[in-house]
Amino acid sequence: MHIGIAFDLRVDTGAEGKPDDWQEELDSPKTIEALRHSIAALGHRVTLLGNGLPLVKRLVDPADPIDMVFNIAEGTIPSRSREALVPAVCQSLSIPCTGSDPSTLGVALDKSWTKRIVSASGVAVPCEIVLSPGDPIPDIDS
Repeated sequence: MHIGIAFDLRVDTGAEGKPDDWQEELDSPKTIEALRHSIAALGHRVTLLGNGLPLVKRLVDPADPIDMVFNIAEGTIPSRSREALVPAVCQSLSIPCTGSDPSTLGVALDKSWTKRIVSASGVAVPCEIVLSPGDPIPDIDS
């Protein structure tokens, strides 16, 4: 089986003004190489896909099709649907992909949406309030 690995790498630049953990969810080259080695050791052919445009270009290449995507990409764009991008591309191309589907990932990154869905299913959830930057903090009864 030809397996592609989708991932986002940590970078050494661009940390100015960002918190210390700004790349916490991204992977090191050592991690990606360990995954590649482990999957290849099981007898599979492995292609490193990355994410974004390089991933899309590689997945649509008919000369050497990918049979399945092993997805650990978190997404690097500031969006609540960033983790859903790789599964959405794979789904649109009918390529199996590990992990949750795009809808699940899109909802799970938005805590307010998640709470609404869980609450509507009858599960008790704590009260919440959603504030945008600059919104005044209202008085909350305890």
